[in-house]
Amino acid sequence: MPPGEASIHQPVNSPDEWLALCRRYRGDAQSLRDVSRPDGAWMAAGFAIECCLKAAIMKKERLNRWPDRDSDPELWTHDLRVLFKRLGVDPLTFDPRNPIAPALKMCLEWRREHGYSIGKVPQKLAKDICEAAFESNGVIEWLAGLYRLNI
Repeated sequence: MPPGEASIHQPVNSPDEWLALCRRYRGDAQSLRDVSRPDGAWMAAGFAIECCLKAAIMKKERLNRWPDRDSDPELWTHDLRVLFKRLGVDPLTFDPRNPIAPALKMCLEWRREHGYSIGKVPQKLAKDICEAAFESNGVIEWLAGLYRLNI
């Protein structure tokens, strides 16, 4: 790249930057849901959750930058289960009586690989993940409360 030219890929290095991405993906998901584009809504909602989880991890672990892939490969994942476990939330042992449990279960259905399918996500599923992620009793608000994230 010539000197002085900005790269399109800038590393995310703070909880605030992860949260800015979370807000962007949340807006994308809600817009795509509203115009009946469930595949896109599903993917954007999952990315919003992922970004929120990464912000929470940075806050919890007091990281002053996002680790390199070589120094902490576990964090370089799109697997929400791995990221939740890093925060100490094990989906296999999470109390099903917890009020957040249904939303957490819905969000954990998301996989990055779903983005390689066309026309496979029903509109209801896109609506469900958006509610589970973004509503006042959703996963993102829950994480924001636990980790003092400014969503």
